Amino acid sequence: MPASRPDNYEQLPPLAAEDYTCDVCALVYPEITIDDAVGVIVGLPGAVRAVVSAIPPAACLAKDGDWDRIATRLPGEDRTARWLVRQAMDEGIHHLGDIRRIGGISG
Repeated sequence: MPASRPDNYEQLPPLAAEDYTCDVCALVYPEITIDDAVGVIVGLPGAVRAVVSAIPPAACLAKDGDWDRIATRLPGEDRTARWLVRQAMDEGIHHLGDIRRIGGISG
């Protein structure tokens, strides 16, 4: 049975190919076993907690102007610290939704 599509599927970017190689981390999809992938996924909540916990408390109490600091990943791709936090939340929500849909899990 094919996975159901979200209502806004026309707006979604294409998925990476089955033979995808990540330019950033050199991860090669065909070389990753399912057991290895699941092991990494299982460890993600702890890794996220560790990274977030390492943020100095003062950074979480940043003044409004501090959230306007700019980060640049690619030329012309300037984003604020505020955007980065919101984007991290949004990506997590969407990826969790993808896993639920593909796995047939509700909730």
